[in-house]
Amino acid sequence: MTRSAVPQPALTRSAHPSPSFGLQVSLVILASILDCVGLLVLYLVTNTLSAVVRQGLFDLLGLLLLIAIGFLPVDKLFPLARWFYFAGLVMMLAPLLFGQRINGARSWITLPGGLSLQPIEPMKTILAICAATLLASPRLRTVSPWQRFGAALALTVPPVLLVAAQPEFGGVFVLAVELIFVLFVADLRPLQWLTLAFIAALAIFALLVLLPHWIPHYAYLTDRLTAFLHPNTAGDTAYQSRVAEQSIGSGGLLGIGLNRVQMQLAAFHQLPEAQNDFAFAVVGNLFGFVGCALVILCYLAMLMRMVQIGRRSTTQEEAILSAGLTGIFVAHVFGNIGMNVGLLPVMGIPLPFISSGGSAALFFGADLGLIEAIYRKRRGLSFTHKR
Repeated sequence: MTRSAVPQPALTRSAHPSPSFGLQVSLVILASILDCVGLLVLYLVTNTLSAVVRQGLFDLLGLLLLIAIGFLPVDKLFPLARWFYFAGLVMMLAPLLFGQRINGARSWITLPGGLSLQPIEPMKTILAICAATLLASPRLRTVSPWQRFGAALALTVPPVLLVAAQPEFGGVFVLAVELIFVLFVADLRPLQWLTLAFIAALAIFALLVLLPHWIPHYAYLTDRLTAFLHPNTAGDTAYQSRVAEQSIGSGGLLGIGLNRVQMQLAAFHQLPEAQNDFAFAVVGNLFGFVGCALVILCYLAMLMRMVQIGRRSTTQEEAILSAGLTGIFVAHVFGNIGMNVGLLPVMGIPLPFISSGGSAALFFGADLGLIEAIYRKRRGLSFTHKR
């Protein structure tokens, strides 16, 4: 007597099975290494084990989120893009209506359990999903490049205005870089790039010249944004920039090391909240040029892998989504390092996986998880039935 065959679920893929379950393991490893660097920096700056444990839990949750999202079908997100976008705008409004001013900005909302969230964190990811959905939609594929360009701007302007009103110029910077990466994949013409540059110039002029005359509070923020151009004469406004540069410079080739006596006199102790936006300066002070170079190499390897996955994606939606997510990481990495070495103004941009922060750790993990999901789909992983 023979039993009838029962359909069984089977995992089929275009390549041979591997212990990685189809994930790009290098991204998980690089994120883990950078997390460990961040925890070391946090402990050396605060000398508080409880803070390290708390941040370690967020880092672990971020890695778990990275892996979990990597197994999701990324194409299921695009039909929900419209709802994501409106939810993101509501969240962006919340700090303006209910948030408290911290360091001159209303950019945080308080969550149950004593947690807090910057709505710009999820909004960056939401914008990438929405841009991919919009620019790859059948309706926009048949219109002129100028209409596609206008649609991308119309999508980006509302969150940019809301984050500028808080005001949180680090978020404006990240959204602008993200838009550039998205438009690059969307095949802009030279004239459209010139138009984008003209719009950016007008925005910078309004920020540095017009707004300080109309809104008194913006005068101080404008001074902070321009202090990096003349740090020696900017007084207290450029204090963080000067100390960050001194911390990196005093590290020399190999840094001051972990000698307890030398660490007590380390320059980074003069930086307020050094474990956050100035964690790179701590790395430079303790481990010197070599330590900074190794950290940068880790980021370059991560970004190169993200670009490769985006270029080999199977659909235009995935290519644009990957470009937007890559733009987020590029803005954070080079924006943070740039302000630590005095090439960019201090804008409050955290360094991915190294800077202390719970919500940032979760959303950086989620962004890499979406890249992993694109990678798995390209490799042909799907659940089918054998008959």
